[in-house]
Amino acid sequence: MIRRLFVVLAFLATAVLVSPAAPASARACTFGHECYTTFYSDPSHTTMVGSLHEDCQGEPTMVGSRSGFKTFQEYPCPQ
Repeated sequence: MIRRLFVVLAFLATAVLVSPAAPASARACTFGHECYTTFYSDPSHTTMVGSLHEDCQGEPTMVGSRSGFKTFQEYPCPQ
């Protein structure tokens, strides 16, 4: 009984360690703001692989692909 429990726990721990991470999502744009998220291929931010623009009406435009290496800029919309 204890041996089975140990085997199951070892299997679950291995599954958690081996499972791939989900791609990073962009930060949510605050209402009444225009936002730009730029995605890069690595932490040095030298090669851009995609971008996300959210206009003042909240409409997103995605070009390229997402990655875990990103910058985020947010600007208030004109009144």
